[in-house]
Amino acid sequence: MDVTYGTNNAGMELFAVLAELDGTGVPLAYLFLEKPSLEDGSKKSDPGAVIGVLCQFLTPLKDAGFDPKFFGCDKDTSEIAAAKLVWPTATIQLCFWHAKRAIRKKLKDSTKTNTQSHYFPADVEEFIPDLEICWGSEPIRRPDGIHRCGRCNCASRTGKFNDKGRLEPDKEERETVLQMFERHYNMHPLIPDQNGTYRSSNAIHRESIREIYTWCRARNYFRLWAYLWINWYKLGQWELWARAANEKEIAVLKTTMIVESHWRKIKHDYLHRFNRPRIDMVVWILISRAIPQAVERMKALLSGDSRLGERCSKGNGRKM
Repeated sequence: MDVTYGTNNAGMELFAVLAELDGTGVPLAYLFLEKPSLEDGSKKSDPGAVIGVLCQFLTPLKDAGFDPKFFGCDKDTSEIAAAKLVWPTATIQLCFWHAKRAIRKKLKDSTKTNTQSHYFPADVEEFIPDLEICWGSEPIRRPDGIHRCGRCNCASRTGKFNDKGRLEPDKEERETVLQMFERHYNMHPLIPDQNGTYRSSNAIHRESIREIYTWCRARNYFRLWAYLWINWYKLGQWELWARAANEKEIAVLKTTMIVESHWRKIKHDYLHRFNRPRIDMVVWILISRAIPQAVERMKALLSGDSRLGERCSKGNGRKM
């Protein structure tokens, strides 16, 4: 599932749900969603309300018999929450491209943030027993006892740092971080490591946390470590992007590019002649152009006629 903007003169967001068939996308449903404008002109809505609307949008698909094993999306909390409510057993799979882009953007960002205020080292101890509790953590966030009052043996117990700061890696180190993340993203219990060993999902999670922590600790990058732990590696976040979260199966797709390709086709082939057309025009294009062509392509793929499927993919959208 994904959302796109700028398709109509009403300013409504357009959501789409696509199924994967032989590596191509088949549209299942569309939703136009309007968010009310605030006094400053921006558009913002209650996340709970959006989740409710998306649940109503997805429920008919479930009632029709669609029961996905994997649900791909970007890191939109409303989409994730709605998918979990409608299909509790489905594995959420964040788009690898969007995840990597989000990390890269954060690494480049020069804005100073206070990530440490959300870092609780006690949560990490479960995965790293020899964790240095006082490193990069605010005293009030440390577990009760000797670490809070500075009577521990941590090498960094007396260290001080500014409340706000930017992430530490330079340009070359950013690529190293992204490479580690990519490796952790692709690990899976069904894929052996370089030694031919098959590891459990829990073992992969622990090894990934240990590797990224060790790398950050060796360079004293406590802000980077806190950011990665809070947003990507702790329980509740890791399951959303790591392919190892589902021990029994591996998702066919790693990205939401089939949806992005669908948006590109609609905008470039059908909407390129119009500057923010009316809603009814967009609906007519979806019903009379985009959906029939996708159905024809699906039938061609199911029948084994790959050449017909290619012709359907190219289409004749510019002849309207």
